[in-house]
Amino acid sequence: MSRLYVVNVPLYEGNLAYLISEKDGRTTQVAAPPVLSPSGRHAVALQSDLMNGVTLNTIDLSVTPPKVVEVEEMPTCKGFGPNSFLRPNPVWVDDSHVRFDGISPQPGDNPDNKQLLRIGAGAPKWEC
Repeated sequence: MSRLYVVNVPLYEGNLAYLISEKDGRTTQVAAPPVLSPSGRHAVALQSDLMNGVTLNTIDLSVTPPKVVEVEEMPTCKGFGPNSFLRPNPVWVDDSHVRFDGISPQPGDNPDNKQLLRIGAGAPKWEC
């Protein structure tokens, strides 16, 4: 597997990042600098703010170029409403589950709603 370099591009509001292949210079754009799973086979990139809304990417790093999937659905667990945001800090629980911690950028969001994403074979799924 070739190594990837991460280039973080801060913008006036928000940011984005590029994954650049050491081998051939190929670039892959993601929402933010990725957070690696414990095995390093997967990663998530999250931008969650009031100006730009929520952009969540799952990244399969086991293929070249990395496969990026934008997660379109938001959690449907109790306490998560149509104006809710993901908490800004993705934390890997194990190699297939990501929990989102921190304080939501949306005032009034329920701090106790469950935000747990399962990543594996197939599409990412929210778990309640």
